[in-house]
Amino acid sequence: MLGRRRAARNWAQASKKLRTGQGPSKKKNLSKQQRKVKARRRGAVAGAIRSAFKK
Repeated sequence: MLGRRRAARNWAQASKKLRTGQGPSKKKNLSKQQRKVKARRRGAVAGAIRSAFKK
């Protein structure tokens, strides 16, 4: 859902860039620490879903 919100917020800027002949901006790479946090959050969500289906 996060990506969809971001896309909705930036679509005007992106279309302007495409109209003016600039390429779309590249996604910024996450640092190692940020990747770990993201993976931990994803794991927690997956665990919550798994435990909900188990019961």
